[in-house]
Amino acid sequence: MRATVLIVEAALSLYFADRVDGLAFRQRAVVGHVACLVSRALTELISQPGAWRIVALVSTARLLTPWIGLNDAAMTSASSARQFQRKFITASSSLDRQIIEGACAAVNQDNVETMAAVSASIAVRLNTASSADCAAEDLRELHAGS
Repeated sequence: MRATVLIVEAALSLYFADRVDGLAFRQRAVVGHVACLVSRALTELISQPGAWRIVALVSTARLLTPWIGLNDAAMTSASSARQFQRKFITASSSLDRQIIEGACAAVNQDNVETMAAVSASIAVRLNTASSADCAAEDLRELHAGS
């Protein structure tokens, strides 16, 4: 779990380094998806593939808690893990495969370059969820809650 949190936190730090905005609503699911990808890859790396879900649930909740609070983080975590489990057979995109390979390399090689590479890949994934449609989703959620 520590490795998943460390890798995704590094990516979040990289992504938000030059930004003043916070985590968009749609990006919460991306954090969950990425945590699931990394967790699955790393648990397979240590020959414990069945443990990915527990690692992903705890990691996602831990990563999102500072942004949205523990209760919302736990619900988002569970939702992300369910969706990931339903839809994931193999990495669905080349970027997902790059994140999986990068996470394994970061753990195996334990150096700055591999950590920077996987962080950059995750930051790109976060960026794909931060376009104008995220702002629209944030507004829909705001109106749904009122």
